[in-house]
Amino acid sequence: MGCPNKSVPDVPLWDLTTNLVRIALQSSVSNYDGAGRLAEHFSEAGLPYPNRFCEEPVGGPVRIHHFTVHSLNSGTNSGQTFLVAAHVSNTQRRACIFCLTPRKENIMSSTFLELRPLTLQPSDLLRPLGAFEELFCLLDQHFPTNGALAAQITGHTTIQQWRDALDVVQQRHPLLSACIDTTFNRVPHFRRVTGQRIPLRVVTSPNARWQREIAEEVNEPFTPDQAPLFRAVLLHQETHCTFILSSHHAVCDGSSRIFLLRDMLLSISGNTLAALSLAPSRETLFGAKQRTSTEPGLPSFAAQRPLLPRVEGVKLTPQQTMALQGRAREEGVTIHAAISAALTIAGRGIDENWRNSPLRIMSPAEIRNILGLKDQCMVSVVGGEIFIASGGSMTFWELARFAKDGLSSVKSRENISRKIDLHCTAVSSNLTVEQAFQLKRNVFNAQVMFTNLGRLPFDSTFGPLKLETLWAPCALRGIEGEQTLGAVTVNGSLHLTHTSPAPIPGLLAGIEEELRKACAI
Repeated sequence: MGCPNKSVPDVPLWDLTTNLVRIALQSSVSNYDGAGRLAEHFSEAGLPYPNRFCEEPVGGPVRIHHFTVHSLNSGTNSGQTFLVAAHVSNTQRRACIFCLTPRKENIMSSTFLELRPLTLQPSDLLRPLGAFEELFCLLDQHFPTNGALAAQITGHTTIQQWRDALDVVQQRHPLLSACIDTTFNRVPHFRRVTGQRIPLRVVTSPNARWQREIAEEVNEPFTPDQAPLFRAVLLHQETHCTFILSSHHAVCDGSSRIFLLRDMLLSISGNTLAALSLAPSRETLFGAKQRTSTEPGLPSFAAQRPLLPRVEGVKLTPQQTMALQGRAREEGVTIHAAISAALTIAGRGIDENWRNSPLRIMSPAEIRNILGLKDQCMVSVVGGEIFIASGGSMTFWELARFAKDGLSSVKSRENISRKIDLHCTAVSSNLTVEQAFQLKRNVFNAQVMFTNLGRLPFDSTFGPLKLETLWAPCALRGIEGEQTLGAVTVNGSLHLTHTSPAPIPGLLAGIEEELRKACAI
């Protein structure tokens, strides 16, 4: 070795390691050339030149480059080994010195060094994303797939009460204080971020419309590595208000947002909320193996902001809703199937493309109970689809029975297992954002996404507050000509919400009319 920091003859790995350590240490050593003269500093301290090795541990792209020096001379450092570790990652550089104790059997061999614990996985990493969450993380970088709800509440509140409640709910649910770290390795991880409150945008104009405000939230991209992945809007008046909650789709689904709304109203009405633990991913809960990676991660990006969608809602009266429920029972179909029939007939009556082409209706189904979940905030859905050929002469209720049959096995263990296998296979190849987009365009490209959240799973009265109406879920996928329909029943009334950047004119009114005609209401 002619120079402490240069190999002779040339050994590329040695010189690469030297350079990486020098780069890392230059950011933390006080002397401007301390990194380049590290071996010299050891010599001046009466220590032997360092032995150097390079390793890339399993678990991520973080490279830990070590200088080791064995002090065998008498004195205070006798029998000790010093380790200078340079931590080099995509986002940060650190350097530190550890004191190590070698085993007596082979004091000169670094192979037998007993290192004090060196944490390679930072403690703020919560867990790796499941396959479905990872797909949403990728898809969202091409087109914002945010989900949102708008809740109209009566009762006296203050803006500060909403701000305080949002902070309480954020502390209750771990993913409300998390970002997605795509750089740790090729499997994205949820990372805990403290001190970042969920933004609350307050609108006090009495002329504000929830349709416009929720469209803005659906349209505004999230940046995966910037927490929190939630936003809130409050259209506030003294005796009534509208609360809008939007989220990145990898951290929350439609049912989760409803439980978050419930927690907000519980907190405002004086209830204490206990913190919940982070639930495993959908795949892990179902028994699938979590994929791992040792390959370097990639940076993540926010999608471009698309055109502003249009959002509108209608609701049936309690009497009309009861009549629909009764007739559906008589016909042996679900409310979801009846609405799907109304959607098909109304859409084909208006749009020529729908008349002349097969219609595909993507129908996500909640599997929270199957997974053993209660009200945790996470993604716990499985996809189903109704395929309706062009032409045909089925009546309304024949079409509803056809739709019901098409979704009859969506919550079966076989279907859930098949869907999980498909998603796991897709991401196992280290899918890129562009590849995920192509997958969506070729596979997840149904003209309609229809999500029925069912009956509100809790009472709508919270002390002096009452949840009057709920419009949910609002979301987009970035499919040409897409139409998104959401349904939820609150206070006995079926609420329907239509979201689209290019809405079929009159579609929502047509669905309402077809339901009324089919039930003679």
